[in-house]
Amino acid sequence: MTAAGRVTRTWLSVAPLDSLMVRDGRRFAGGDSSMAAGVAPAPSTFGGVVTRVYGGEVDRIVGPVAHLDDTPMFPMPVDVVETGDLARGRRLSRLPVRPRPEHEISDLDPDPDELGALPRLSHALAGEGDPVGGWLSAEGMAAWLSSDALPPGEIEPDTWAQWTETALWHPEPHVGIARDTASGTVLDGMFYRAGHLRPVEGLRFVVGCDHHTPPPDVAATVVPLGGRSRMASATPAQAADPFPPAPEDFPGGRLVVYLATPALVREVRWVPPGTSARLCGLAVAGPQAVATASSEDPGATSRLMWAVPAGSLYYLRFDSTGEAHEWAARFHGGLLPGLPRAENPVVTAGFGTCLTGRW
Repeated sequence: MTAAGRVTRTWLSVAPLDSLMVRDGRRFAGGDSSMAAGVAPAPSTFGGVVTRVYGGEVDRIVGPVAHLDDTPMFPMPVDVVETGDLARGRRLSRLPVRPRPEHEISDLDPDPDELGALPRLSHALAGEGDPVGGWLSAEGMAAWLSSDALPPGEIEPDTWAQWTETALWHPEPHVGIARDTASGTVLDGMFYRAGHLRPVEGLRFVVGCDHHTPPPDVAATVVPLGGRSRMASATPAQAADPFPPAPEDFPGGRLVVYLATPALVREVRWVPPGTSARLCGLAVAGPQAVATASSEDPGATSRLMWAVPAGSLYYLRFDSTGEAHEWAARFHGGLLPGLPRAENPVVTAGFGTCLTGRW
């Protein structure tokens, strides 16, 4: 039972049964020179799955968290980079966070002449390299969050290899013809190509569903996932919470927020509301386009939004280690607070799922 004022979280396992076809909502016109490119499914894509499984909306969704067989996998943090080339060899590093020189400028700096401008970011990642991309296992993510087994500096390749996967899906080109929606007949000359994503063997997604009332019992079922009649099996997940634990302490009140899913924030320079936290630095790999489907016109977009992508990092400093610990205990494995739910309810459909670590 769910006690008054308490939230029950259940978990769904969603396994694609075919290729994935999810578009980011930007305009695509059919024709022999056009190609509709598929993208990784956004959290809102799984919102439709949850609604179908439970017969209505839940209070909010956490995740999805990709799983390779039984191993949770997380988008690579953007501070992990590679340098070198074929001749010199590939070197992997985790960039350190350093105070910014006074003369350094950034496109995230405020206009000093603007009334009420935010303070200048005091820290930034130091060093060079290209983001590695790929996926980090729960064990590797725990090492990253604690910063003990994976501190800033060069990364040992053998250790790294056991924690990572380069890709969880691969591009798969499809070709077809466009049909008139009303008549079902083929439109003359409307040949198209579409880039689907083929999941690797053993891939599934685990989605957390929060309920303020006792959730109904659900059985395994088959539901649509994305577009082009793609389907997935949805079953109650047997495993526990897929998130690695937060560190036990945050020296100096320093806490880094890692985005496990894209976040729909009002401003990219997000700060936890109602706290003493100051935003010291920000590492963003974006922006990312996110769309919601139209319920009135199948295949059309009802809203196109820009999100801070998964893997991005917010470097915060609280006034005390105790406050940092309390904040992490409350929001680690949940959604960023202060998202504009009233004006955009979709933000609670898994957007801004976050983990907390040290810096």
